[in-house]
Amino acid sequence: MQKPKGEKAEIEKNTKLYSLQLKDEAERKAFELKQQRKRNDEEEEKIALKATQDLQDFYETIQQAELARERAKMNQRLDGEKAVAELEMKKQNAYAETIKSIMASISPELIAAITTGSEMNLLVISRRVFHLMYSWAQEKALLM
Repeated sequence: MQKPKGEKAEIEKNTKLYSLQLKDEAERKAFELKQQRKRNDEEEEKIALKATQDLQDFYETIQQAELARERAKMNQRLDGEKAVAELEMKKQNAYAETIKSIMASISPELIAAITTGSEMNLLVISRRVFHLMYSWAQEKALLM
C-alpha cells in the first residue's frame, strides 16, 4: 500500500514544517534563556556593587570612629600636658613672688649689718690664723 504522492508530499511538508517549528521554538527558548542569563548577570552585578558600596561605607564608618578615638586620645594627652605646664608656670610664678618678697624685705641696714658682721668674722679668723702660724714658727725655731 503505497500512499499517493500528494499525501507523501503533504507528510514531508508537515514534517518539514514541524521541524522548522521545533527549530524555531528551540531558538526562541535559547534566546529567552540567554536573555534571562543576561538579566541574572546584571542583577548579580548590581547586588555585588551594592554589597561593595555597603562594605565601603562600613569601612569608612570604622575608620571615622578610629580617627575620632585617636583625636580624643590626643586631645586628652594635650590637655594633661597643658595642665602640667600651667602648674609649672604657677610654681615658677610663686617662686618668683617669693624671691621678690625676700628681696623687698632686705633693707640697706640688714645688708650693712651682714657686711660688718662678715668683716668682723674675717678679722677674728685672720687673727687666729696669724697666732697659729706664729706658734708653729716658734716651735719650729726651738726644734732646730
